[in-house]
Amino acid sequence: MTDTQGGCLAFNDRVADRDASPKEDYSMKAFSRLAIASAFALSGAHAIGAPSSDEVRNVLSYYYGGAETTPVLVEFKLCEDVYREGTDKNNCKNEIDPHSLEVGESVYAWMNFMVPREERGEILMQLKHNGVIRGARKANVHGAVRYRTWRKITFSRTGEWQIPILYDNTFGVSEVDTVTLTVTDPLVTQVFPDTEQE
Repeated sequence: MTDTQGGCLAFNDRVADRDASPKEDYSMKAFSRLAIASAFALSGAHAIGAPSSDEVRNVLSYYYGGAETTPVLVEFKLCEDVYREGTDKNNCKNEIDPHSLEVGESVYAWMNFMVPREERGEILMQLKHNGVIRGARKANVHGAVRYRTWRKITFSRTGEWQIPILYDNTFGVSEVDTVTLTVTDPLVTQVFPDTEQE
């Protein structure tokens, strides 16, 4: 799909198959492994080791907490592409620095959410430049420990962009997170490179 509003943004909508959420007949041990991994992702931990019982308990309470709970944006990445098969299927391929985008460059906005088991709703992604919404897209989400989705985006204006990520369900709209990107003009960068004066 192409968004022609302002001629500044193009999207190709693509939603990954979500990872299967734990079924009632799955063993608690299998889900505990997922909860432990999620606890690390949510806490930003990088070391390999067991989380505390409080961390695991918090993740389990969040996942099984019922309605009126906002999904957590575990990861947001800009990528050259997304793996379509193999062990990395639905994962980001070649991450891109969000502050080194160039006008006209197409990238994938890749997102990984943890969505409470009973939740159903929509993720709304807005693209704002100088306070003006230049484009918006949505994706349906529902309960999953790891729900990945992505959008192909192209910016045609330089400067700072904000991407508010919102969650909309029957209880209303809530903000999940906001990401900031920087888009530069490669021609200006070539003509006026960053150099120090002596």
